[in-house]
Amino acid sequence: MKFGHATIACGLILCLFSACGGGGSNHSTQPLAITTSTLADATVGVAYQQTLSASGGVPPLSWSISAGSLPAGLTMDNVGMISGTPTGTGGTASFAVAVSDSESPAAKATRNFSLKVNSSATSLLKGDYAFLFTGYFNGYFTGVGSFSADGAGNITNGLVDTNGLTGPTQNQFTGTYVIGANTLGTMQWTFTGPGGGSSTYAIALSQDGNARFIQYDSHGVQGSGVIKPQDSSAFSAGKIAGSYAFGLVGIDGSGGKRMALAGEFQSDGVSGFNAGITDINDNGAESADVPVTGTYSVASNGRGIAVLSVSGIGTVNVAFYIVNANELLVAETDTVASGHPLVDGDILQQTGAGSFSNSSLAGVSVLESDAANAAPGVTTVSLGLLNVTSPGTLSLSEDINSDGTLTANSQTLTYSVASNGRVTTTGTNPPTLYLVDQDHAFILFPDAVVSSGVIEAQAPGPLTDASLVNTYDGGTITLAASGFAEIDALSADGNGSLAETFNNSDGTHLQQGTRSLMYAVASNGRVTLTTAQGSDAGILYIISPTKAVEITNGNPSLSFFEH
Repeated sequence: MKFGHATIACGLILCLFSACGGGGSNHSTQPLAITTSTLADATVGVAYQQTLSASGGVPPLSWSISAGSLPAGLTMDNVGMISGTPTGTGGTASFAVAVSDSESPAAKATRNFSLKVNSSATSLLKGDYAFLFTGYFNGYFTGVGSFSADGAGNITNGLVDTNGLTGPTQNQFTGTYVIGANTLGTMQWTFTGPGGGSSTYAIALSQDGNARFIQYDSHGVQGSGVIKPQDSSAFSAGKIAGSYAFGLVGIDGSGGKRMALAGEFQSDGVSGFNAGITDINDNGAESADVPVTGTYSVASNGRGIAVLSVSGIGTVNVAFYIVNANELLVAETDTVASGHPLVDGDILQQTGAGSFSNSSLAGVSVLESDAANAAPGVTTVSLGLLNVTSPGTLSLSEDINSDGTLTANSQTLTYSVASNGRVTTTGTNPPTLYLVDQDHAFILFPDAVVSSGVIEAQAPGPLTDASLVNTYDGGTITLAASGFAEIDALSADGNGSLAETFNNSDGTHLQQGTRSLMYAVASNGRVTLTTAQGSDAGILYIISPTKAVEITNGNPSLSFFEH
């Protein structure tokens, strides 16, 4: 209605100035011009969408191709949106776009464009993979599973355990995929189990074979996940032996409030999880040093099941998929009711269990954590550094995005490391950590918003702009609350310039584009990102020359990137 009223008022003013009433025509006060200057690259086999913009003229505007032609598979509608899925082998198409307005006679503007279509790199996704997906679909939602990719665009042997407020299900699926030369692509999975149907995902594939993916289709699922190559030689109970640390996050069974756990256990390599402990934060209520035991089994396809006994919660059933002997991706398979939570996460084999000491924290680690308030959609993410300034003392500095508001925090903590890798701290909001190896741990805070995440050892400094010189692929780690998820391809030149190709989704719509950014690396690895106009565009922390994590300056989220 607001726009309708504005249009009427504008028409009356124009009529007065033109002494209308006898067939006069409307005239824009600003010449018609196409303001879009460049188009994002497309990729063979990958869905593409970009809408052109214009200024001036009298709406509505009408768009068309006036010379040349779009790449095969793409079309442009009369509102200026180029969309479709490119076909062929790739290349660059040159064409002219025209726009006309609703004046009589119509004002017109044209502009020349070129659109590059990258060739496919589909063969890079080949072999067996495990995945974990977390998001929101009428409440918290998770899926853990595995599939096989043939390197030619086909997915077989898909199996997924999903769970949400409507209860757990298991589905088989097949699918197709295309990966572009920039290692961004799309996947479509078709399910043959309960409910059937299909889902579409955007994917970013790193050089090491790991991938991040987000969902975008009409289902409205908002979420993101990780895909990791599987080692099929580890598909047996005997390979899951030794000490493991874990970090799990999700919702409790009493109102769906945020809940997180960090802990460790011993696996006997036969069927038992023994001598386990965990710390739990359930909506701000902390339980420390809680006993955990359980039994487990592993099928020949790498899917395992475990029945855990967690003091204060009871019996917890989970499904896990083996990445390798050192890593399991896990999600709970209980119905979320009667006190049963719904949690998922990562299990990593510990190096040094039984002999951990204060010296197991000795350098600088990058901290990544997220949290969610009880209020729906209020998310907090933090990214920073945990630095051992002297044995037993930590310096914590972090950038925090709480529901779009950026702040900074720093404090000093004292710490003590037990031989099993459990780290207790003292200070303001003192976290508990469970070590995986040197300067690498799951971390859990006792706060009301249930902050949890990981720390990872940072490469030795001092770091400079030249420390960020690579191509990186990745995206949103997890969503602590519903919101936009994103995957990206980054290219840093080591000299302060970074090119970004992005795909983000609200669960239904995929938005694509590119932007050029400037970056400056501080000696501690904190990287400020700015646009060409000098506005803030986010903050990165370098973990190593092949890994970095980003905190956004808008919608709260963390994104992980690998070369």
